[in-house]
Amino acid sequence: MSPPPQAWPSLIGVLDPSFAIARGLDPRQLLDAWLRAGLRALRIRLVAPHDPRVVTLLPTLAASCRASGALLLVDAHPLALSLTLPDAWFLSARTPAPTHRSPLGTAIGFAAHAEAWTPRMLRADFLIAAPLHTPRSKAGGRAPLTYEGVRRIARGSALPTWALGGVEQGDLPVLHTLGLAGAAVLGPWHIPRATPLVRSWVEAADEAWAR
Repeated sequence: MSPPPQAWPSLIGVLDPSFAIARGLDPRQLLDAWLRAGLRALRIRLVAPHDPRVVTLLPTLAASCRASGALLLVDAHPLALSLTLPDAWFLSARTPAPTHRSPLGTAIGFAAHAEAWTPRMLRADFLIAAPLHTPRSKAGGRAPLTYEGVRRIARGSALPTWALGGVEQGDLPVLHTLGLAGAAVLGPWHIPRATPLVRSWVEAADEAWAR
């Protein structure tokens, strides 16, 4: 049985296969680099789930994650439902909320982009609040929540909450102090030879949440 979100690792790596491919990276090799670095929780982000390359890769990525013992979160999409059984399904702001708890017994998480509590989150087991800061890759996107915004989301929901978007290593101790469960990282890790960088993040997160 999967552990409850309260017991999850403080650091979640967000792998976007489409983003990796666009950068000339093999998502399988990228994930292997992250897992070698000691990453213990992964979210597979499905921006282009109908891309046949992504559909083909999903079972392999999930299997690699499972083999390493890492926790697996997958964006909820009809195609993904038939390809893998993760520890948790993640729903973006555009994904329709389920009408009941997952029949598969997996956790359900939502993206939180504003401080206001919304009815669709009543069935949530965890939240990912974004963006903490303005990501370099998304200038002109959503207004950043800032530390105060993510703190209010975490406290107002009383759910384990991870911050995503423009997160730097220096933010980790602050997020811990604010009561967040951890941080999620996407863009900075989509690089060749990512193992040393990811390892430094894992060590920094372990130190921050051990305080």
